[in-house]
Amino acid sequence: MTMGVWYISSGYFNITQRKLFYITVCLLLYAAIQLVYEDHLEFREYRKSNFGNMPEIGIITKDQKPSCNIGFRNDTPENAPLVALSSFPGSGNTWTRHLLEVASGIYTGSFYHDAALYEQGFLGELGDFTSRRTIAVKIHHCRKKDFGAVILLIRNPYDAFISEYKRIASNRDHTGDVPIEFFHNNLQWRDFVLSSIEKWTRLVMAWHDLKVPILVVHYEELKRSAVIEVARMLIFLNRTVEPERLECVQQNLEGSFHRKAKKDFYFDPFTKEMRDSVDRNIRKVNELLINKGQKIVQQSSLHLEIR
Repeated sequence: MTMGVWYISSGYFNITQRKLFYITVCLLLYAAIQLVYEDHLEFREYRKSNFGNMPEIGIITKDQKPSCNIGFRNDTPENAPLVALSSFPGSGNTWTRHLLEVASGIYTGSFYHDAALYEQGFLGELGDFTSRRTIAVKIHHCRKKDFGAVILLIRNPYDAFISEYKRIASNRDHTGDVPIEFFHNNLQWRDFVLSSIEKWTRLVMAWHDLKVPILVVHYEELKRSAVIEVARMLIFLNRTVEPERLECVQQNLEGSFHRKAKKDFYFDPFTKEMRDSVDRNIRKVNELLINKGQKIVQQSSLHLEIR
């Protein structure tokens, strides 16, 4: 890995004022780099073999003063691979976009052109998603035609389905909520789960079948260690990890589209039929992830054991 991947400029590294913070960040970054090192080498080799020796981009010099501002890219080579940020709906894609934008200083794009997100500050939402002026592109399905690499965001389907159903039932409000009684003896909820679990599985399988560079990010780990996980994403994207940008992340973790903590269920919202189908598909995805050397699907916040 070249030194250009991780660069800290002495011009803005104030050891007397922020020593403890930066030492902590450096330790976290070291751990993140170890986790993503093999994925990064694979991505660089793929880029070299398919797109030639593309220049390193995003290096900060000591004469520049990083800020928390966000803008569009103007330094992307025309033959650079377009990177997808893909997930099943309800898996925290919009929140991940927020973290990635703050950490990189570059807007994310979208396949969907959601005006509500644009109005809330996701200014890459309505543009041409193939323009490469954004750092990654939100998409909820596998699309071989346009993308040469993918950050695959995986959330335990039990939690993802509850989150997405809340959005649907609240008139597609990205942070909407509904009474938990909506999940009790509701045939629409049952049908939603049984159809969605197949789509959740196909998404993971399809991206791996493409054999493009892939970085798996688990939503649960992103919640636990946002700074480490966003650093992994930046390294995968061949961007410089800047400690002061990570401080911006630490200061603005939530963003505008991170749903508040959900109410606890006093009943199991999943019937035996639903659980049997979900568990069977989780086992299938786990088998694939293990074979690819990836971490398996993380535990649901409902603390449901996979049977």
